Amino acid sequence: MLQFFMFQNYKTIMNIFYWLDPKLQDFHINMEKEYGANCSDLSFERIYSTIDVFVWGHFFGWAFKAVLIRHAGILWAISVMWEITEITFAHLLPNFVECWWDALILDVLICNGLGIWVGLRICKALEMREYKWASIKDISSTTGKIKRAVLQFTPESFTSIRWLDPKSTAMRFAAVCQLVVFWQVTELNTFFLKHILKCHQIITS
Repeated sequence: MLQFFMFQNYKTIMNIFYWLDPKLQDFHINMEKEYGANCSDLSFERIYSTIDVFVWGHFFGWAFKAVLIRHAGILWAISVMWEITEITFAHLLPNFVECWWDALILDVLICNGLGIWVGLRICKALEMREYKWASIKDISSTTGKIKRAVLQFTPESFTSIRWLDPKSTAMRFAAVCQLVVFWQVTELNTFFLKHILKCHQIITS
């Protein structure tokens, strides 16, 4: 999709989005909300005003990332590096401008941290779980059939992953660093697309 957009002009791309969802013609990103203004105000009302739908996006997003990556060290590295990325590109993307307590406490420690913790707890539970894949035809109770149908969307097995250990080679370490960098670039690309195309983040993702 992105390769196709590279050969189109801005108007053509926006017309494609409007064709997919006509409501986007009336959609506008709220650029008036400032996250980085008057940072000395640490009142409860001020902190509460910064809590919006993106708080849940942070939490659930990092929970899913934890299930994918399954390594606390790498997850925390990505989380901290993302805040550094926001500071680096704040002059280009206004919504990256945040107060220090918003970036460090609300984002990194609370939203991201809780999401990472929940995601890793889910991984731990799935690792210890005993998977019994019986045919749904062999289950007599309705509750059992429903439970078996839900289990269809869970993995056959769940393997613990060790990205790095003391015996890891330099190539392995370089590959992990490459993963972290590519992860940052991918997420940054989403924010740039949202800013340039002025579309909802679900569309640009």
